[in-house]
Amino acid sequence: MFINNKFQTKLLICLILVVNANQLLSQNIGCIDPNNSYYDDNADIGYFSGVVEGGSECNQSGWDSNYIGINLEYYLENIQLFQFGTEINFDTYTYFIDAVMIPPNCNSGVALIYIVTEQNMADNDPWTFQQDIEWPFVTTGSIWTIDACQCLNIIDCGNICGGNNFACIDCQDGDVNFDDKVDIFDIIQLSDCILNNNCHICNDLTHDSTTDNEDILYLQDVVLNWTYGCLDQQACNFNSNASWYCDNCCEYESTYFDCDGNCLIDNNMDGICDNIPYEEFFVGMNLPQSTKDLFITNAIRFEEICLNNFTDLKNPLWTVHQTGTWPIYYHVESWEGPVNSQSINNLTFQFENIANDWLDGLQEYDSEAPSNVSVKIFGFVFNEDVEYDSEFYDNYGNYPLVTNYTQTNEESPWVIRFRENDQLFNQNWYAVQDFLNLYVDGNRDDFENSVLFFPNNWDNFLHPEGIDIFVTKFWHKVNWDAVAQRQYLKIGGQIHNYETGEADYRVFAHEMGHCFFLDDIYDPGKYPNGLNLISIMNTNGTIADFDKFLLRLVWKNQKEG
Repeated sequence: MFINNKFQTKLLICLILVVNANQLLSQNIGCIDPNNSYYDDNADIGYFSGVVEGGSECNQSGWDSNYIGINLEYYLENIQLFQFGTEINFDTYTYFIDAVMIPPNCNSGVALIYIVTEQNMADNDPWTFQQDIEWPFVTTGSIWTIDACQCLNIIDCGNICGGNNFACIDCQDGDVNFDDKVDIFDIIQLSDCILNNNCHICNDLTHDSTTDNEDILYLQDVVLNWTYGCLDQQACNFNSNASWYCDNCCEYESTYFDCDGNCLIDNNMDGICDNIPYEEFFVGMNLPQSTKDLFITNAIRFEEICLNNFTDLKNPLWTVHQTGTWPIYYHVESWEGPVNSQSINNLTFQFENIANDWLDGLQEYDSEAPSNVSVKIFGFVFNEDVEYDSEFYDNYGNYPLVTNYTQTNEESPWVIRFRENDQLFNQNWYAVQDFLNLYVDGNRDDFENSVLFFPNNWDNFLHPEGIDIFVTKFWHKVNWDAVAQRQYLKIGGQIHNYETGEADYRVFAHEMGHCFFLDDIYDPGKYPNGLNLISIMNTNGTIADFDKFLLRLVWKNQKEG
């Protein structure tokens, strides 16, 4: 985080951070304007806030475009707060959220809040923006705020605003208990809230600013006399007699099936749909056809822009299939305090568990696919100023160890050769089809004398885990820098506790997906239909069906490519 040097700014930031910490401990955030219809008398503070942050490599002093960086972790925990059209303030500047992106470039490490000057210009598309406007410079360390009286725009106001502020919920008249239907249970709920004096705005069915017996009579009439159904004429279950619209109850033809479940394409009339693409990858997934169609649309795009470029390259999936192991080495570029044995053990354990989470579901698709992996450690590379304690040395002192290293690129400090002919490998990892065709043959001698190696001589060295090659550099630094390819996995700034080695699951699992060739789905420029996908490669917190679907596609490519 970059802080303005002015004392007052520093003081303000400290005060804001203290307030935010107290909010987490004891305060409710909600609308504190008593004249506002979303007023929450349980609220202690009337706004959400945070600090403007710079990108990992650019815009580190501030922002002068139509996007501004904020803390990524806060955004991911409170996505519902940043809906397009929401008013947001940066110091004295008032804007409206146009869209939000998590960038993979030099601005990685922050959530980019795209902005417009008028609310009606917000369209949830970062690629359409205001022209001919000069944006003021917003410095890192500046404060952003969102007035909590805007809770109407927030999906889960009950959780985010605190208290009993149901005013922000999108009411559907009559659906008092929010179960997407209107029936006797809504009457019971309405009666209960009147008796206990805890009704909210959605209970005012007659819209007279009070909830009383008139609302109960109105609801009884709805339940007894009104027809509840789909009113979209394009839907399979359109009901022309319906007098009450139900949200999310309409059903539609899919790309391959009509409303009766018949194939739209069945040229030989055998009752089996012709050439349904990707159907094999849905085995074991109970998904509606609309979801399948969404998966397929994005899978086609994934193959076009990503997978087709890697047809002949083997990633760790293949290594796990061949050996049952995933050999890695640690490259610690920076660390808080000395590296200890516990942190390494836990990070390795997390690596293995997340890898197995990814593999879950492959066996159901293909019995020959890998189902379990054991992570093995080849060695350790510590950059200058990185220290280790005695316990680490007791446990890992007989592993290959490089200290006082100065490089921060993708190369390793060891001499690597091809197995078939002992030819020297130039460390161009992008040119090698299968990393298992390589082996480590000693230490490089093109570094400063301050770089120290163990072992000094590899002639009689026996590796503690019986391996002679790695396939992935497991890369760490203190500053936020999350990026990965098949040959490295960097989760800089994602270790929450350097004593125990506990890392952020979502970022860890997301970056591991890149090792398997999976792509960032959150970029609408590449995946215009991907924003609504539940996926760890989008902004979801866990590995989901779409991720397993794509991994099956990748596995088939690895097996047959």
